[in-house]
Amino acid sequence: MVNFIAKFAPNISDVTAPLRELVKKNVAFHWLETHEKAFRDLQHLLTDPATLRYYDVAKPVTLQVDASQNGLGAALIQNQGPVAYAWKAMNDTQRRYAQIEKELLAVVFACTRFHQYVYGKTITVESDHKPLEAILKKPLSQAPSRLQKMLMQLQAYDINLVYKKGSEMYIADALSRAFPPEIIPEQFEEDIASERFIHLMSSESYVTDRKLQAIKDEIHTNETMQVLVKQIQDGWPDHKILVPSEVQPYYPYRQELTTEGP
Repeated sequence: MVNFIAKFAPNISDVTAPLRELVKKNVAFHWLETHEKAFRDLQHLLTDPATLRYYDVAKPVTLQVDASQNGLGAALIQNQGPVAYAWKAMNDTQRRYAQIEKELLAVVFACTRFHQYVYGKTITVESDHKPLEAILKKPLSQAPSRLQKMLMQLQAYDINLVYKKGSEMYIADALSRAFPPEIIPEQFEEDIASERFIHLMSSESYVTDRKLQAIKDEIHTNETMQVLVKQIQDGWPDHKILVPSEVQPYYPYRQELTTEGP
C-alpha cells in the first residue's frame, strides 16, 4: 500500500527511511522511539489531505474492495489516486461466511459507505475474487439466499465489477487486514440494510436506462413475471387461494404493484 501511495505523498522516502533500515539483511530488529515516530508520521502521511485527492463529480469512479478473514477494506479512487478509505471489522456472524459471501459483503460495504459519491453514477468495482463476476451476471433467482440479500442492496447502484489480481490490490487488501477492533452494532447494520432496501423499492429510486431495459427484458422472458403482469392487469381476487401459486407471494403487495406500457 505504501509503495502505491508513494507517488502521491511528498517526502515519503525520508519518512520511511528508519523503517527500511530495520528490514535490511543482517540488521537486528530493535523497535526504538525513532521507528515509532516514523511509523506514526507515515500513518499521518497516508491520510493527509495533501495525499488524498479531491473528489471530482465529472471523473470516473473506481472502488477497490477486499475481504480478509475478519475485516473489510475499501478505497475510492479517481485518476489512479486515493480519494477516501474505509474499513471495518466483521461481526461474529459475518466471520463465518463463505469467502465469496465476504467478498460480496465488501462490495456492499464500499457502496453504502461511499453512497454519496457513487449513487447515480456508473462505477467500476475492482475485486480479487473472480467468482464474483459470474455471480453478478446471473439472474438474482439463481443466487444463494444470503447472496440474494446482498445483491438486492446492490441493485441501487450501477456497478461494473472487474477482476484484479490480489497482488495489485494494495490499498483494499491492507485496509481489510488493519481494521480497528470496533464492530458496528448488529441492529445498526440491519437498519442500514432496511433503509437501502426501502429506498430501492420506492418510486423515487434511481434506475439507469440500461438497467431499466435489462429489467424489462427479464420480465418479458420470465414466465412467472408474465403471469404476475397478467394478474395485475386483470385485477386481484378477494382471496389469495384464487391466485396462481407462482404469484401468491406477491399477493400481500398487490395494492402496490402496477404495470406500464402495453
